[in-house]
Amino acid sequence: MDAHLASDFLEFGLSGRRYDRGEVLDAEVGEIDAVLPLHDFRCTNLGDSHVLATDQIECYGGRVNRSSIWDRTDTGWVMDFHQGTPTENG
Repeated sequence: MDAHLASDFLEFGLSGRRYDRGEVLDAEVGEIDAVLPLHDFRCTNLGDSHVLATDQIECYGGRVNRSSIWDRTDTGWVMDFHQGTPTENG
């Protein structure tokens, strides 16, 4: 994960809690109760080096809308931001 998170990475989790890069990297590794494949996966160009990736995933007994902003750097893609939000029909 270290190579794929920007130095100023920020996440808003399902609970609404805010996480920074250090908190995400220090989190215990565990299983995620997710059903693949992702639903409605899309990438939208935001400029020369950034894309917005969105999808919907089934996890923890409901559906979650997710979005992330990725930056193309000289060494590869890094995530600047991620958010997960339960759907209305959750």
